Amino acid sequence: MTMPLQRSLIALLKQLGVAALYAALLLIGESHFESSSAVVGYFEPASGLALAMLLIGGNRYAWSILLSAFLIHAITDDSLWEAVIVASGDTLQALCGAWLLTRDGKFDLRLQLLRDYLRLILLGGCASIAIGALAANTALLVSGLLAPANYFHGLIQWWMSDTLGVILITPLILVWLGMRDDWHKMEMMAEAALMLCLAILAGQAIFLGWWPDNVGIDAKGYWMFLLVTWVAIRIGACGTTVVLVMTAIYALLGAIHGVGYFAHDIAKTHLVNYWLYTVILSVVGMALATHFTERKQAEVAMRESEASIRAILDNSPYLSWLKDIDGRYVRVNKVYADYTGLGNIRQIIGKTDFDLWPKELAEKYRNDDAEIIATRQQKHVEEMSFDGSKKHWVETFKTSIIDENGNVLGTVGFSRDITERKQAEEQIHTLAFYDALTQLPNRRLLNDRLEQTMAASKRSAHYGALMFLDLDNFKPLNDTHGHVVGDLLLIEVAHRLTGCVREVDTVARFGGDEFVVMLGELDADQAESTAQAGIVAEKIRTTLAEPYLLACKQDSNVEAIIEHHCASSIGVALFINHEASPEDVIKWADMAMYQAKEAGRNRIHFHSA
Repeated sequence: MTMPLQRSLIALLKQLGVAALYAALLLIGESHFESSSAVVGYFEPASGLALAMLLIGGNRYAWSILLSAFLIHAITDDSLWEAVIVASGDTLQALCGAWLLTRDGKFDLRLQLLRDYLRLILLGGCASIAIGALAANTALLVSGLLAPANYFHGLIQWWMSDTLGVILITPLILVWLGMRDDWHKMEMMAEAALMLCLAILAGQAIFLGWWPDNVGIDAKGYWMFLLVTWVAIRIGACGTTVVLVMTAIYALLGAIHGVGYFAHDIAKTHLVNYWLYTVILSVVGMALATHFTERKQAEVAMRESEASIRAILDNSPYLSWLKDIDGRYVRVNKVYADYTGLGNIRQIIGKTDFDLWPKELAEKYRNDDAEIIATRQQKHVEEMSFDGSKKHWVETFKTSIIDENGNVLGTVGFSRDITERKQAEEQIHTLAFYDALTQLPNRRLLNDRLEQTMAASKRSAHYGALMFLDLDNFKPLNDTHGHVVGDLLLIEVAHRLTGCVREVDTVARFGGDEFVVMLGELDADQAESTAQAGIVAEKIRTTLAEPYLLACKQDSNVEAIIEHHCASSIGVALFINHEASPEDVIKWADMAMYQAKEAGRNRIHFHSA
């Protein structure tokens, strides 16, 4: 059998199945749920099936409903034309109901929301059945098959019976189509079975005359509301629809046979009380069922959302936290708890920064939070933090939490440790601007600081001075003991130079055994500035001329002390408010240094313009 033929056969069998089921319910409704003495209030379950089939399978099942309705009415009614009209009305109301419910695409067949259930009752039930009843009864009236005196009676009877069928049968089919997974659990099945048994006993006792006569008639009906409420809360819509259909059938059979709660309803109200009771019970039961279903779904969604957020945060390499408007921690991830040194998330929740961090750091964090809450802006900072034992650099992103009403609920932040990156940046900066051996500023940083010092000198009209130093007896040490010992001497020279000047002054290694010392803000008078620079230069010359005791290891790996005497030649150049460039000032000092060497070394020489 080919696939297209197989699909066609399956579609045909579905059409026949729907037609057979609709016909069976129509026969049951007309043979068991009608009373010749009742004016209104029949229960027509076939109308509920018709709407459910069109909602589930589409309008293609309208032909099944039309044909089966025609056949049943042709058998039970007086004429074929009447059967055609009634069958067309049954089909029309089902088509109208399906269209009204699905035209905007927002109707959920599972009826998990109260909104969808109310739409089903109002649009799929009341409105669409009113259209079908009006069309069919008007056609019967025009064709002479319905007496004018019975027009209103027929219209109301049709509308009430088919509306009740939609209210009871359609939800039964739709909610069981989307049955919850937890029904397969043994506990749920056991509880459902217990409630089903109680519903059967209640139906027999209240509506079929098993209830003692000494119990008030009004009390009997209210017991079903309690039972339906219990079922709605515990079992949900699936159990509620079953109990509602059972209650409607028990109550109608009791009314037809003249027993139970509605024993006299046909004679007194023509089943209006029965209809109202069943509709109210159904609406109350399904409203409760959908309400608690929404709550359960919201709780499940919240738990799943919290679990997902927790899983994301705990598996994130970033420190994550959430604070309320008062700065108390509401949520943190495990990385954050480990970072603080507490290790336990529960020990952090409810605390503030002042409970976790040093006061100075906590005040900074609190000020950041206050700024974010006030401005409602994000903040990205690189700041110092504390992990319980030592300080670290962290990169932090912070922002305020704003609800849908525009209210600030608190702050959320994410941080990552960037200590290694900062250390690497510092190393790069050091390599770029500092001498690797002596850790003094190199030529690049010297030029930058010289420009700044010259600019400051120009603004303040105070002299500055640049000293160019060259070691007089360095090469013999290198040649005799090697570069390792020579490096030790250069390191010691750097230490001595640094000790001879102020912190605001600059000592730099220019290259090889050449060093530069820069003095700023000396004096406005040239002679006084020359004298001040001369004092510092003499101090440097004397300090560098002292013996050097250099500890090094010989070939036998035995530490030895080498004593070395090394003097220095120093050239000094003053600068102030003039147009000279930094290169010119360095050149002047360099020339003065060579003049000191030519004059006999271990001397100081000032550049003269």
